[in-house]
Amino acid sequence: MRITDTTPIEDGYYMPAEYDRHKATIMIWPVRTGSWPYNAVAAQNVFVDIAHIISRHEKVYILADEKHYAQAEARFMKIKDAVTGECNKASEDIKAAWNIEVVCIETDDAWARDGRCRWQRCSRTDSGLAGPGPSGA
Repeated sequence: MRITDTTPIEDGYYMPAEYDRHKATIMIWPVRTGSWPYNAVAAQNVFVDIAHIISRHEKVYILADEKHYAQAEARFMKIKDAVTGECNKASEDIKAAWNIEVVCIETDDAWARDGRCRWQRCSRTDSGLAGPGPSGA
């Protein structure tokens, strides 16, 4: 990367909207007690459902800190039986079809867009550039 005396906007870079075309979705495993009451159980159930739906169309990365990585990984290794409601270990074929990857990374909340690196797009070359957001996060 070459540093110049121009701004990213002057160089044609912009922050894409949430609905802009993209290759993957990043979700952060909900665990923060201040944001998610009752040990985040209800939120985690919804996150699993949402991730499975999104993964039909694109890659989903679930970010989880070291303390909660095994918990998140275990939740995505199981599938709910539509008839009995019981959760059973998913087969390798089903896990591959989900297109979901759990990644161990430090985090403390579930709002990925404001807490991680942004992918900026250059309108001239349509290439991505990873960089910290305004807060340096």
